[in-house]
Amino acid sequence: MKFDISNFKKPNSVEEPDQSKNSIVFEKLRARISERYQEVSSSIQCKSNITFHERLISARQIALSCNISPSTLTPRRQPELVALIVELNNKLELLWQSESAKKGHSGRKKSKPQLLVENAFLKSEIERLTNLQLSSALSTAIENLLTEEARLQAYTIRQLKAEISRLNKVIDNQADMHQRMLFSASKP
Repeated sequence: MKFDISNFKKPNSVEEPDQSKNSIVFEKLRARISERYQEVSSSIQCKSNITFHERLISARQIALSCNISPSTLTPRRQPELVALIVELNNKLELLWQSESAKKGHSGRKKSKPQLLVENAFLKSEIERLTNLQLSSALSTAIENLLTEEARLQAYTIRQLKAEISRLNKVIDNQADMHQRMLFSASKP
């Protein structure tokens, strides 16, 4: 038998191209991410007041808008796309800071329509925050009432059980007395 080192070498594995980069889902998600980036960047440049969540690209929302499970767009399954989302979110944050710096330091006074729009926005934001505070206070009050009512009901139940056991003893005593009276009456 002839021994050769080539018989014991592991064959070189041929690297296959990453199928996830070429898949339809990958391309669909990539296209939707770029569309969302364009939407957000244009809204940042046009609008003066957008919320924090409106100026971010969310992986979950991207997946749902493509009719794909959000678990598909995770760092383990699609690291390139998640890295792209993080990079684009950083760019959007820089754009937001740049745009907000532009609008805040001009020497111009705002016009009456601009002030009215800003005032309406601030009023709606105050109303929304007030509603959130009221709802949290009401839910806390309801929880407190329910726990207090539950305590009262438990206390009432304990009292009623004690009363029932006391009445059962009275009934047993009266039955014994009645039994003795019948026994003594039947004796001559």
